[in-house]
Amino acid sequence: AAAVSQPGYGGSDGPPDYSGPATQRAIRVALAYLRGLPGVDPDRMVLYGVSRGAIASSVVAADEPNLRALVLISGAYDFAAAYPLMPPSIRKNVEREAGLSPEAFESRTALRVADRIRAATLILHGRRDFLPSAQAEALAAALKANGTEASVVLLESGHSIPPDERLKAVKPFLSRVIGQPF
Repeated sequence: AAAVSQPGYGGSDGPPDYSGPATQRAIRVALAYLRGLPGVDPDRMVLYGVSRGAIASSVVAADEPNLRALVLISGAYDFAAAYPLMPPSIRKNVEREAGLSPEAFESRTALRVADRIRAATLILHGRRDFLPSAQAEALAAALKANGTEASVVLLESGHSIPPDERLKAVKPFLSRVIGQPF
């Protein structure tokens, strides 16, 4: 397991880019590094992202055909549609870190690349999240339309889903998809 801190956060180098190209590159570099480590089974790799991490991970997964599974929690998968629904403080972060160009929104939108995602995907979303669950459901539908296993679990929470609630869905998913132990 490895945790990737997005550029500009957690002491990492570089300016923050709100789940954009620099963050996506950092995730790809981490995956490549892990694949090269002894004892890592490259056929059992899982990408797990929460909020900003779900946005970036969902886009990265399109270029990682060997991922076994993808777990996305509280993400936005049509960034242009999600932006106006975000709280003002988050919209300000997006404007400062990513800008508001069509290209900025497109580079953070998994729905535009869903046809290339092959990893079995579990999407968790809170019913009271400021982002509508329709975002999660649309991504799952797009994945299924292309033959990729995908499911959405809606939980009684907001944007922040408690870890114990996450595990109730994630553990059985990973047990089935990558096998024991995980």
